[in-house]
Amino acid sequence: MRAWLATFGVTAQIAFRNLFASRLKTIIVGGIIFFGGMLVVAGNSLLDSLVASMSRSVIGSVAGHIQVYNAKSKDPLEVMGRMMMGDPDIAQLDDFAKVRESLLKVPNVKSVVPMGISGALVTSGNTIDLALEKLRNAVYARRDAKTDADKARAEAQVASEKGHVKQIVSVLQGDLKNAKTVLDERAIDQEDASAVTRAASDQFWQDFDKDPLESLEFLENRIASQAADADLLFLNYVGTDFQAFQKAFDRMKIVDGTLVPPGKRGFLFAKNVYEEQVKLKAARRLDKIREGVESQGETIATDPDLQRMVRENVSQVREILLQLDAAKTTDFRAKLQRALGSQESDVGKLLAAFFQTTDQNFRGSGSATR
Repeated sequence: MRAWLATFGVTAQIAFRNLFASRLKTIIVGGIIFFGGMLVVAGNSLLDSLVASMSRSVIGSVAGHIQVYNAKSKDPLEVMGRMMMGDPDIAQLDDFAKVRESLLKVPNVKSVVPMGISGALVTSGNTIDLALEKLRNAVYARRDAKTDADKARAEAQVASEKGHVKQIVSVLQGDLKNAKTVLDERAIDQEDASAVTRAASDQFWQDFDKDPLESLEFLENRIASQAADADLLFLNYVGTDFQAFQKAFDRMKIVDGTLVPPGKRGFLFAKNVYEEQVKLKAARRLDKIREGVESQGETIATDPDLQRMVRENVSQVREILLQLDAAKTTDFRAKLQRALGSQESDVGKLLAAFFQTTDQNFRGSGSATR
């Protein structure tokens, strides 16, 4: 023991003598070791924090700590899906209640949430198809009304939905007129043109109530196909029990709207998916222009992407026009005329002028649109 202590004492003396023998060398070498150690510690801390954050995000949003699925499945479970490669072939759990009961008996298992993961390619809906469906339902409601009050409400609804369909037909008339100015007459389907002309005539709507179902059939067969404005949505989704899911996953937060009530079916969109795929395109482009101008310091005058979005808003007003019924068109026209200080009566032209945004007028345009 004494020999060991003596050796340690000599070694310590030599070490300290070397340290003070060349202070410059000591400072340089010590500095390299110090900063190297600091970088390693800081880098590991940052990496550990990043991994912990990502882990908490995935576990707390959809994956959980453990996934249980049927052993008879042909493919392994992929919680995040395989995008365009198709859904994995996962066999269903036939008796979830029994599986849940068994899993809850396992130590440290807090909750078990049912899930079905899949993907879908869906259409956002053709505006005129939706309008015609509402008109058909209103016609049925009027036919089946028992009381005078019910008949009056149904009649008002029929009139409102008829106004919407008339507005859509008027937009198609404008499209047809524009097509005739740029296309050869032979390139225009004359049967489609005749159908639009008939649907836009006063006589057609005067005769509508004589046989509304026959008129609706004509509109559905000859007009609806000409107003194709539906978009395809690519969605990866999870089927689950909303209430159980919200309790188990702390990262779930309702940003807009409300949770689907217990016992009801519904759909919750991720905020980013809704903004990018479901939201009205013109409104989304205005959002992106605002982000570019206010958050990123860009200017419409110099940024090509912002200029492109302005051009798309100006040229693609049809999407909005198809959603306006007669009453909304009148109200919208008045608001646009006041905002622009214009007497123009064509709502399409007013919208195009409204969307002609610049760095000077954008703030006012964005707030008015919202």
